Amino acid sequence: MTRKAKKRVPKPDRPTLSTRTSIELRAKLDAAAAASGRSIAQETEHQLERAFELSRLESALAALESALAAISRLEGTLAAMLKITEHQGEMVRRQTHNVQAIAELFRDQISEEPLGEERGEIMKAIEIIDGLPPDQQREVMAKLMLKRRQRD
Repeated sequence: MTRKAKKRVPKPDRPTLSTRTSIELRAKLDAAAAASGRSIAQETEHQLERAFELSRLESALAALESALAAISRLEGTLAAMLKITEHQGEMVRRQTHNVQAIAELFRDQISEEPLGEERGEIMKAIEIIDGLPPDQQREVMAKLMLKRRQRD
């Protein structure tokens, strides 16, 4: 009488996995198991875990590459914005220089004209204008020049 093999009951935390493989894959698993000192089942589990980890790492790498491409595009945009800002800064410096030159002309003109009491008030106004931010200086000087034209 032949003995019937006992069926092993798997542990609840270690379910059984049966699979068929090619001879070549079995040979690779046997060699890897022997090299690592693992059983065939342990080596199979180890290789499957590595495959899943590799897949996760590939997904993370793809996400990083996408983020790097976005950063690269952002760098290009920021470089263009910086160039525009530098150009605008140069324009503001030139306009500020022009406003200061106009204020200087007013000072020279005021010192030559006999204005009496008005002269002191105008000089105080020019000092105040010199202390304003460039955009406000331009606005005030434009208004002063307009009033001056209307008066003349």
